[in-house]
Amino acid sequence: REWKRNGLGGIIYLLDSKSKTQAIEALLLHKNHIMVGGNIDSRNAQKFLDSGASHVIVDSFIFSEGQIMLERLLALEKLVGKERLLVNLSCVRLFRRGRSRFFVWPDRRQRITEFELSEEAISLIAHHCGKIFCLNFTPKGKDPESIDTELLIILSSSPVRVIYGGGLHSSSDIHLMEELGSGMLDFTLTDSLDMFGGTLALSKLTAAHRSFTPVVDTIEKPQKCILCRVL
Repeated sequence: REWKRNGLGGIIYLLDSKSKTQAIEALLLHKNHIMVGGNIDSRNAQKFLDSGASHVIVDSFIFSEGQIMLERLLALEKLVGKERLLVNLSCVRLFRRGRSRFFVWPDRRQRITEFELSEEAISLIAHHCGKIFCLNFTPKGKDPESIDTELLIILSSSPVRVIYGGGLHSSSDIHLMEELGSGMLDFTLTDSLDMFGGTLALSKLTAAHRSFTPVVDTIEKPQKCILCRVL
């Protein structure tokens, strides 16, 4: 496949308990080449790594009743090691308490958290993980029509690399993101890729942008795989 020729690995995102067995089978076939996310917690994270996952991605496990549970993140960091842990800080812009801000929304099947995504929050989380994963959503859980420059500036303050997605629909969007990202942002695209019916050529993107990480949406389109560049 073209994605293999371009040196891409993958992300398996677990949507339910039935997908766990399939995930383990895939990991055993492609050891140290696939990341695993979705329902990752302190009980199963090490098992996925032992089965061949390169990294685990934690999302809703470190939140409870809309609040960050830092002790859970620290426990995972101690268990699997900082470098093999990614934290999902996907977010949505909302008007709350008199101003517009970004709030973490790591799982669109669950409630939006009260945890504000700010430079201070990024710094706090980045001390306990190897990378951050952040998709920008509209309040309806969709991909925005354009990039949010304020969010990119916040993410660019991260001391660890960030995989970003949201509002990237053209080459000019990508160039603006790279300019604002201060060299700290990798980026992801969804259905705009030609291999999934879009207009942007996968081969050209991987050749032109070392920071490119192709990803598709498994919540709305679970039949599609997720692809990523293993860095």
